[in-house]
Amino acid sequence: MQACRHQNEILMLDVLGELNDPQMLRNWEEHLKACEGCRRERSRTLGLLGKVKQAGMPPELPARQADAMAQAIGWRLRNERLAPVGETGRRFRLVPVLATACARSACRIAETKWGCRPT
Repeated sequence: MQACRHQNEILMLDVLGELNDPQMLRNWEEHLKACEGCRRERSRTLGLLGKVKQAGMPPELPARQADAMAQAIGWRLRNERLAPVGETGRRFRLVPVLATACARSACRIAETKWGCRPT
């Protein structure tokens, strides 16, 4: 026996704990008493949802390990701000300057070639 198609939305609201309307809840409970297909589908969906929740839970991080990670991240953030800018940093600072120069050159070429002026 299959679940009733017209009850799919209510079934999902029920298994997710979102069926808050008292009248709808009463109607749904009455329907479940009479419909074996919907009872099976509800049970199957609850089981599947439980497995998904269990599989999706990350292992708990011990407090000592969490503190050590937080300290390491804080130390690294503080020290990166104080570190001198290396060769790579200088190169990346030039990127916006070069992009602006290219854009201005393109505008100048458009002005001279087609008489266009930016507004």
